[in-house]
Amino acid sequence: MMLLIIDLVLLGAIVVVGYLAGELIGKVKLPKVLGYLVVGMVVGPYALNLVRPDIFSTNLFEWALLISIGFVGYSIGSSIHVEELKTAGTQMTVIGLVQGFTPFLLVTLGMYLILGFDLITSLVIGAIALATAPVVALSIIQEYKTDGPLTRILLPIVALDDVLAVVVFGIIAAFAGTYYSGEEMTLVDPFIEIFVSIGVGALAGWWGYFLLKRINSSGLLILVTILIILVTMALGIALHAELLITGIVFGLVLFNMLDEPQRELFQAANAKLIGASLIFFLILIGGTLDITAILSLAALGMALVYIILRGGGKILGAWLGATITKAEPPVRKYLGFTLLAAAGVSLSFAGIATTFLPDDMASQLGIMIGAAALINEIIAAFTTQWGFKQAGEMYQASDDTA
Repeated sequence: MMLLIIDLVLLGAIVVVGYLAGELIGKVKLPKVLGYLVVGMVVGPYALNLVRPDIFSTNLFEWALLISIGFVGYSIGSSIHVEELKTAGTQMTVIGLVQGFTPFLLVTLGMYLILGFDLITSLVIGAIALATAPVVALSIIQEYKTDGPLTRILLPIVALDDVLAVVVFGIIAAFAGTYYSGEEMTLVDPFIEIFVSIGVGALAGWWGYFLLKRINSSGLLILVTILIILVTMALGIALHAELLITGIVFGLVLFNMLDEPQRELFQAANAKLIGASLIFFLILIGGTLDITAILSLAALGMALVYIILRGGGKILGAWLGATITKAEPPVRKYLGFTLLAAAGVSLSFAGIATTFLPDDMASQLGIMIGAAALINEIIAAFTTQWGFKQAGEMYQASDDTA
């Protein structure tokens, strides 16, 4: 019991220090997300080791990370207006598919032809490269109050991207697992997981609406929303759901069932809740990143090949998709630069992949994705900020919209 209290205090202290570091970095006009990530890395087991080394492998940490993924999904879902999706449905779908499969193909070919991985492992790494982590973009949208065509299409694209990533990675993982280990894995597993995730999220959103629709206090609204999300994530864990998708569906259903006056109160409360959950998630992710990974020239070389191929694929794919659908110029030019973040999703997929790949390939994959996650998140923080700035969407949102 005493150890649990110590762990909770340490996690709380890390979050406070991370928040202060983010505020300090914000003062010099850099994205606050860098401060959150860096603090997590520095106090973690791979750098100064200021906290108990095994805290990042405890059940408490794993639950905190899983639940925070659900909060991130909720943040995305509660920012999506169904009315806007109806008008941009075809455009969003085409852009989402093209920008997803372009890096998948480039990374797969690069791993096979340049780095010499076998074809099956190359496909697994390509599937890992498909997904986009939403946290950096969400954090910068919150910090800089962005609004415009790029901002409005980004979050639905990320939501679609992660559903696509789960399906593609699930299918390839099933095939690779059977190929390498002979385990019984079926191609329907990822579809069952997505169906369960959507069902849990939709049910929670409907239930949450009836609990929240009569609340007129911002503080009480935040408290009850947190409790509903915690229950939803616990149910999702028990049913082996994909928590990011569960959170997205929950937020989307809940937000779009509310009427306009309720939405205004909901958005005001949401800004505080989303901001806190993003800080928490980014610091936890930072603590899992091995800052020593880039010290190996081999790891650095592999990571740079992966980052260039994936980043180039995202930028090229977003441009191609936006050009095909005749999207507005800010979307065509800058969407790809806001889709580079990948740490949380890529590390999760890489962790799963190491369970069925041969030991030598699993080791190389872990080192490469770990180093790439560390370098790429720093790059993504700058490119995402730059993309919004070039699109002219910084500080365009009203207080309610932000």
